Amino acid sequence: AVVDLPSGTELVPHLLQRYPDAKVVVTVRDSAAKWYRSYWEHFRWASVFPPCFTHPFVTYWRDITASTGCGFLTRFPPRFPAAERLACMAAYDEHLELMRRIVPEEQLLVFNVREGWEPLARFLGLQPPECRPFPRTDAYSVLHWRCTPGVFCLTVYLVYACVLALLCGAGICGFGCLRRW
Repeated sequence: AVVDLPSGTELVPHLLQRYPDAKVVVTVRDSAAKWYRSYWEHFRWASVFPPCFTHPFVTYWRDITASTGCGFLTRFPPRFPAAERLACMAAYDEHLELMRRIVPEEQLLVFNVREGWEPLARFLGLQPPECRPFPRTDAYSVLHWRCTPGVFCLTVYLVYACVLALLCGAGICGFGCLRRW
């Protein structure tokens, strides 16, 4: 499963060849702009780490965003140009169109979670669960610090400036202590 990440598109033809009767569920947002906002909130955090920081999770985020044409989201230092944002949203729309072209119509469900259990259960040949309401919140997004790209960039730069000032101050104090010793 690749949820609503356009990066998994190249896998679909291979998976359909291997599993010709597979059902494919493509999750969508209300618009490319709403998808982008969620995508940005999720992946922007990798942009706070310099390229020399190679933690596997940050490297994974960078690889995923690069494969979707949205690599600028994880670029250090953070910048979010409008032209690249539009290209990223276009990649999302292209992903949806490609999925509609390569997956047979009877095997494809383009699913917006706002629709609830009914279309998903019907597509899978199941009854919707009666005892469990469909989850209506995006728990991950609820935890995010909501801000504009400009505020995010400014905050990252200010944090780096404070860290640098603390390191310089500690170095100066340490040097002063060594001179007196």
